[in-house]
This record gives sequence, C-alpha cells and structure tokens, in this order.
Amino acid sequence: MKKKDIKILLVDDEPDILEIVGYNLSAEGYEVFTAKNGAEGVAKAKKKKPHLIILDVMMPEMDGIEACEIIRRTEGLEDTLITFLTARGEDYSQMAGFDAGADDYITKPIKPKVLVSKVKALLRRLKNEEQEVEDIFKVGEITINREEYKIVNQGEEIILPRKEFELLALLTSKPNKVFKREVILDKVWGNEVVVGGRTIDVHIRKLREKIGDDHFKTVKGVGYKFVLTRIKKSYRFALRTTILISFLLTTVLGIYLWNSGSMDWGLLAVILVTSCFISFLVVQLRIEKFIYRNIERIYNDVSLLESTSLAPKTITTDMRSLTDEIEKFAKDKKIEIDTLKIREEYRKDFLGNVSHELKTPLFTVQGYILTLLDGAMDDKSLRKKYLQRANKGVERLIYIVKDLDLITKLEVGDLNLKIEDFDILELVQNVFDLLEMKAAKKNITLTFDMDYKNPIYVKADKEKIQQVVTNLVVNSIKYGQQNGTTEVSVENLIKNKVIIRVTDNGEGISKQHLARIFERFYRVDKSGSRAEGGSGLGLAIVKHIIEAHNEKIYVESVLDIGSEFSFTLEKAS
Repeated sequence: MKKKDIKILLVDDEPDILEIVGYNLSAEGYEVFTAKNGAEGVAKAKKKKPHLIILDVMMPEMDGIEACEIIRRTEGLEDTLITFLTARGEDYSQMAGFDAGADDYITKPIKPKVLVSKVKALLRRLKNEEQEVEDIFKVGEITINREEYKIVNQGEEIILPRKEFELLALLTSKPNKVFKREVILDKVWGNEVVVGGRTIDVHIRKLREKIGDDHFKTVKGVGYKFVLTRIKKSYRFALRTTILISFLLTTVLGIYLWNSGSMDWGLLAVILVTSCFISFLVVQLRIEKFIYRNIERIYNDVSLLESTSLAPKTITTDMRSLTDEIEKFAKDKKIEIDTLKIREEYRKDFLGNVSHELKTPLFTVQGYILTLLDGAMDDKSLRKKYLQRANKGVERLIYIVKDLDLITKLEVGDLNLKIEDFDILELVQNVFDLLEMKAAKKNITLTFDMDYKNPIYVKADKEKIQQVVTNLVVNSIKYGQQNGTTEVSVENLIKNKVIIRVTDNGEGISKQHLARIFERFYRVDKSGSRAEGGSGLGLAIVKHIIEAHNEKIYVESVLDIGSEFSFTLEKAS
C-alpha cells in the first residue's frame, strides 16, 4: 500500500499537537485528518475509515478511552490500528488504554522523527496482517482461534485485545521456550517500533490476570515463557491418617479375634482394605470441607491486609470465636485500606495532571523546534509561525512554574502577607477593568449586584486579594455562558466580617466534583484542555491565599444554572 493511500486520523484537543504532528505526518506523504475531541473523532473515523487513529486520552465531550471502545465496536473499524499519544504515562492509564483495545501507547514528549518511525512500524502491521495464517490450535486446556481473535480457557471463552492475543499466540506457539524481550518486541510490535520493556510487562500482567499466573514465567534479564501447569492435589495427610486408623482398627480387631480363639486372617484382610477405603474418603472429604470452606474464609478476610502484626492473644480452639475476632479485625483494617486507596487515587490524579500540564507544552515546544531544524526553517511563513507557537509554549511553562512556586510558598507558610486597609469595592472594579476585554469576547457582563454608595474597607494583603478576585472572575468567564453575567456582591456577615460573592450563570459543577474543586490541577471536565489559558492552579491558589488570612472560602453550584464562590475578610476598624 502506497503512503498516499494511507489515511491517518489525529484526535487531540490541543491545536498545537494537531499542527505539529499533522505537519510531520503529511510531510511523510500520509493523508491526515484531524478532530478536536473524542466525539468528533468517532464521527470522522466512521466517515473516513482511517488505517490508523492517533488518540489523546484527556479530551472534552468524550475522552480517548471511551472513543477507542466505541471505534472498536463499530462495524468496519474493527481492524483499524489505534495508538494513544498522551502525556499520561502511568501504568494504570496504559492498562486502561490497552483494555479499551489500543494497539500501542505513546507518551509525550516525543521527538517528531521518533513518532513518525512509530507510525511507520504500526502501519507495517497492515501488510503483516494480510499474510497472517488463519488457524486454530490447542495448548493444554487453552484453545487459540487466530481467525476470530479469541481463546477458550477450560471451557470459558475469553476475548483479548489484539496485542494481548498476539503476545499469547507467540508464547504458546512454543511452550517452555524462553522468548527474549527483543524477539517479543519484533514479533508483536514490530522491529521498528520504539517501546519500553514496561509495555511488555503490562501485557504479561494482564494475561496473568485473565489466563492464570502459573502459565507465564519470567526469566530475569532474558524474557518470558509459557508453561503448561497441572493442578496437583495433595493426599499425603489423608493417606498417613488412613494408614494409622486402619492399622489401629485392624490391630484391635486382630487381638480380639486371637483372644477369642476365632482368628480369621481373611476377615482381617477385608477389614483392613475396607477401613483404608472408608477412612481415606472420610478424612479427605472432611479436610476439604473444613479447611477449604472454613479456614479459607478466614484466610481471605485476613488477606485483605498486605502486612500487619496481630496483638498477642490466647489462641482458642473455639473456631466460631476465632472466626468472629478475625472478621472484626479484617473489617476494621479494610476500612483503613479503603481510605488509603482513596488517597492513592487522589495522588494518581494529581501526578497525572501534573504530567499532562508539563509534558504537553514541552512536547509542542520541542516539536516545533525540531521540525524547524529538520527543514521547515526554509519556509519563511512556517518559520515565524512555529517560533511564535514555541514561544507561547515556553510562556505557558513559565506560567505553570511561577504558580507552582507561589502555591508551594503558601503551603509551607513561607509567604509574608502585607496587611493593610483598602476599599474592596475599588479593588473589584479594578479587576473588572482589567478583564473587560476578555469578558467582551464572550459578551459576558461584569457587574456588582447593586450600586454601592460608600466604600467598604477590609484588612488584608491587597495584592493577594486582588489575585483571588482576578482568579475567581477569570474562572467565571472561562466557564460562563455566551451573553452571560458575572456578578460580585459584598455583604456584612457578622460584626467584623464581610463576605465577597462571585456568581455566574455558567455551566455549573456537579456535586461529585465540589469536594475536590480546589485541588491543584483538578479538572471537572477531565479534558486537560488549556484553550482558555491558565495553569490549572488558580482555585488552589485562591484557597491557600484565603486560608493564609485565616479566612474561609465556599463554593455552591448547580449544573446548567451556575456557580457561586464566596470568601470572608476582616473589616477594617
């Protein structure tokens, strides 16, 4: 297939990404289409039938994961190659991508030339797939159907994502053979593709979860192999117990017959065999019932804990009491673990958002500069355009770093507040004047709730409170409706306090997000888009500044109606 006949769909909410990646792929001779979000990407994929789709993860309206799942279920797009190009490089994000049906996962930043080589390697699979032999083969209790891309394990049908299937097919083609990592990369991902060892590890981990851990063995420093396992059942305890019981029973019976003068060796032999058979069945079944049904339940409860130490207690033979104690202990610890899991999710979200905020502008800056160095500099119009966009990316990075520095100082208390008396109404009006042009772009009116006749003096750091009001008003403009209104009111709260309210009639915030709205980089829409500018730290900075004044900030919001942010300040005496 000629390059000009290959269609590539690029889906990303960052215009710079669409520009730089689209330019480099078009320069290679591919036909490139673009989309600004997941929903638009799905629609264009159905219309254009691309050979390859490059997806971002965090996008408005529909994220990349959902878009990938829909594309995989769409008739005519089942065999379309899909790769993610995103700043989210965490293991759980990659696994989510592969679970959705992706063929590859590329993290930003990446050099344009390397990205192009990855695309070439992905597209090379189109030819390989045409030559693929369609057959069905069985390995142990696992049946692999290459034609339908499915497996049957112990009678259970399992559908695997393409890369997982190809990896399993490779390993099972020669059981017990160790496949080197470079061989796996060549056979499954292509020898031109540049992926890390973590990609293989993630796929092996998923196969272990679905097929069974015992089938996949890691050979350190070399690679992986598939092994056939058999379920082994131990009868050692039952046999030993059976022999003991039968020997004692036969001995006692033999002594009785001997003393009574009616010794019958044939009868003793029958008794011995019968007692062995019955004892073995009773003992084995009893062991399975008692241990595997009762003790295992206790083990499962305690296994909730990865590591812990139990307080020394007198061990009782009362199984009921012991079970109750362990269940109570496990239940208490599970609550602690659930709490830690929630915190871990918050940490993952934060790190992922930080990664996105920094890697995306880094990728665009690097992409524009390297593209210019690779030949685009000869085009004067492109030279100026790309240098300006690279500079914009640098400014965005500087903005983020400055805000991170500020919020760090606020968190550690290393920021000296300059407390003074000033008119809060005058300050709000100054903010209105500064943001008048920004609001005019969406035809949003900035206004007070009433005509204030007299000034209202407060005691605070004027510069920092201006930053608070600015961030809140900017936020209301960003998420406000076209032709909407942003209203500020100043009310007496108690004798020495006033409350400043910033109200808009924008899209609003759902209840599930309100508790986390002031977290750094936290986003309601999860798109990660910075089309409106900003660092993602505005509300976090607002919260810390207000708390540094020993004051409170509040938020109320209703979806499709609007939001209200309010904070308190001390009145000037």
